[in-house]
Amino acid sequence: MKDEWMQPPKEATHPRGYTRVGGVGYRGVGVSNNQFYQSKSFHVRNRIKDKYHEIFSVLLAEQMPKKGLNLPISDMHLSVGFRSRHDVDNVVGLVKLFVDTLVNRGYLVDDNKNHFTSLEIKFRPEFPHNCFLFEIFEKKLIGKS
Repeated sequence: MKDEWMQPPKEATHPRGYTRVGGVGYRGVGVSNNQFYQSKSFHVRNRIKDKYHEIFSVLLAEQMPKKGLNLPISDMHLSVGFRSRHDVDNVVGLVKLFVDTLVNRGYLVDDNKNHFTSLEIKFRPEFPHNCFLFEIFEKKLIGKS
């Protein structure tokens, strides 16, 4: 059973025409945009990327298995709820790593503006500390199930 904080919020909103595909919850400190880019070393940034790509790959397999999903998603809205010490704008670094994992694992066609069309990030004080919930929405096209 998922933790209560990982359940879609009752007041969840998403852009008109989008349907929730699934969600992935992550409990952990999370890298901030500042932490990621303060390192001038390519090797340090690469280790951070590899670490989070591995974490998100495992979480996707556990919490949002591909079976039964119509993949890859071609028009995605991502809603991120979180509670951590990070400011809202500093969560973008972790979001980037999550979206890159979606592309690398075949969940999303590409992370360009034609396929990843909107993003919402919201601080959720009701979440336990150091928790992030990534909710994935897809625009349903006529003839696509």
